[in-house]
Amino acid sequence: MNDNTNDRGQNNEAPRYNSQNAAPQPETPAETPRPSAIKKLMTWKVALFLIIGGLILLVIGWEAGGRGKGFYIDLNGIHITTANGGSDGAEDTVVNERSLASFHSVDISTSSINIELIASDHYGLEIRMPSEYELEWSNEGGCLTVQTKAHLGGIRLFNFNFYFGESQYIKVYYPKNAELNDVSLKANSGNIKGSQITARELSAISTSGNINLSVDRYNTATLKANSGEISFTGTSGDRADLTATSGNIHADIDSCGIVQISANSGNIAVNRKGSGSTAITAKATSGNIRLDGNSWTDLSATANSGEVRVFGELLGKTDIKTTSGNTAITVYGRIDDYGYSLTVSSGNISVDGSRMGSPATRSGSYPNHINAKANSGNIRLEFN
Repeated sequence: MNDNTNDRGQNNEAPRYNSQNAAPQPETPAETPRPSAIKKLMTWKVALFLIIGGLILLVIGWEAGGRGKGFYIDLNGIHITTANGGSDGAEDTVVNERSLASFHSVDISTSSINIELIASDHYGLEIRMPSEYELEWSNEGGCLTVQTKAHLGGIRLFNFNFYFGESQYIKVYYPKNAELNDVSLKANSGNIKGSQITARELSAISTSGNINLSVDRYNTATLKANSGEISFTGTSGDRADLTATSGNIHADIDSCGIVQISANSGNIAVNRKGSGSTAITAKATSGNIRLDGNSWTDLSATANSGEVRVFGELLGKTDIKTTSGNTAITVYGRIDDYGYSLTVSSGNISVDGSRMGSPATRSGSYPNHINAKANSGNIRLEFN
C-alpha cells in the first residue's frame, strides 16, 4: 500500500505566482487639472464662442438689411440708430455753418465725439452728434466755443453699428493763413486731429482717443492722451509738452526751443531736421526712446524699462539713464570736442568699437560732455 497521500492532487511543490490571483493593488488617481488651467481653458472657449457668434450676427445683420443701422445700450435701454439719423428714429443734431464770422480762438469740450481742425478757404463749423446729447455753441467776441455732453441716462455703455466712417464729429474750418491765439481741445472719448494750424497757445487733451496734430507755428503746444497715441508735427515753436499715459508718442519737430516728452507705457520717437538749439527731455517708464536729429542741446533721456538710442550733434551736457535696457549713442561730431563718463552696473561699454571698463571716462575742458549710466544693460558710444 502506498503511503503517499497525494490522492487529492496535492503536492509539496511551492505554489507558482499567478498574476490573476494576486491581491488587487490600489489604483493611482489621475492627475486633476489645476483650477487655473481649467479657468483659462473655459475663458478661451467662451471668447472663441463669442467671436464666432459675433461674426455670424454681423453677416446676418448686414445681409438682412442692416447696412447703415446699428444699436447702442445706455441706462435707459436698447436703442436703434442709423448713419444719417439718431436713435429710435430721432434725427441727429446737425450744425452746418459755412460762413461764420472770423474767430481768433477756439474752445471745444466734448464727450464721445471726434474733433477735427481743417484748414480751408473760410471760417465754418460742422457738427453731427446723437440727439440725446446736449449742445451749446457760440461764435462771439472772436471766440468759437463748442460744448457737448450726454445726459446721465444717455451715456452709451455699448455701441455697435453696420455703418462705417465718422458718424459723430465736430469739424472747425479756418483759412490756411489764419493766425489763432488760443486753441483748447478736450475730448473725453474721441480722437483729435488737425493740420496747418497756427496758434499762439495750443492745448489738446484726450481721455480715451488718439491725438494727431500738425502745427505750422506755435508758442506753446501741450498735448495729453490718457489712453491713446500722440502724433505731433511742429514746424516752428517755442515749447512743446507731450504726455501719454498708455500709448506711443511720435514727434517730427523742425525748430523748437524746449521739448518735454513723457510716456508711462509706450515708446517715444522724435525726429528733428531743423537747425538751431533744441533742449529735449524724454522719459519712458516702460518703453523705448529714440531721438534722431541734426543737433540737440542739453539732451536728457531716462528709460526705466527700455532702451535709449540717440543720434545727432550733442551740444552742452547730455544725460542718459537706463534701469533695464541698452544705450546706443551716435554723435555727429569729433571725439576731440567731447568728454564723457560712462558707467554700467551689469553690462559692457564700448567707445568707437573699443571695449572699455566701467567707469569709462574722458576728462578735461571740453565744450560738450556726455554722461550715461545703465543699471542693467550695455552702453555703446560712437563718433562720426
